[in-house]
Amino acid sequence: MSGPWERAILEHVDSPLADAVAAPPDGPATARPAPGRPGAGRVRAGRRVPAVVWAVTILHLGLLLTYSFVYPTWTGYDEAQHVDMVVGLEHGDGWPGPGHRIIAQGVARTSDAFDRGRYADFFLSGGKNRGQPPFVEIAPTPRDQRQSFAALGGDRPVTDGRLSNQMVQHPPLVYAVGAVILKAVPGSSGWSYDVSVWVLRLLNIAIVTPLTLLCWAAARRFGLAPALCVAASMVPVAVPGLTRVGATWNNDGILMLS
Repeated sequence: MSGPWERAILEHVDSPLADAVAAPPDGPATARPAPGRPGAGRVRAGRRVPAVVWAVTILHLGLLLTYSFVYPTWTGYDEAQHVDMVVGLEHGDGWPGPGHRIIAQGVARTSDAFDRGRYADFFLSGGKNRGQPPFVEIAPTPRDQRQSFAALGGDRPVTDGRLSNQMVQHPPLVYAVGAVILKAVPGSSGWSYDVSVWVLRLLNIAIVTPLTLLCWAAARRFGLAPALCVAASMVPVAVPGLTRVGATWNNDGILMLS
């Protein structure tokens, strides 16, 4: 507390500090109240993610990982084209302009069976009505015969006159991240093509896994009841097709996250 001489001096000083010090409270000094506001502890507790939301998130992640194995390589939507953009960046081709990227031989030699060959009808409307079997009946290539992209032709473009890779229309960020991962891991250039694709699938899974938490947080921000916030966290698991898209390689994961 200031003495009489200090108060006398401060009476002639025109400043907020003078006003604050010159008018001390009457009576003995009291302890400064603890920072925060009443109920702050309860607010912080309310912001904790409920256990059921964590359970939904674990379920979501489990389904994504399961789908990444259940759906064979190249059965994601335009998966070969998305992978090809990563292969180009990995080999230092940069981001091509429209019409300038032709799919690499290393990708086409294994993906053509799904895009243009014997399994192409799986992707067309009415394929089941024409007698096409489900994915589980596809005979996988024996593991010891699965070569790397480099051994299958690398980044050299195919020369059969097909159309260019249309994925140049998308922003390059997620493809660049995938290329950095494949290039940074020692020995990745010798991985079989399906392992390389699965690592990219894991990147997409990492991107979309937080969707359940974000849906819960968004519902809270809108002021919904706790039960509705929990229900909102279940939306990514309930949307048909979202798990398949999130478990295969594409640029849709980062779009959903944003």
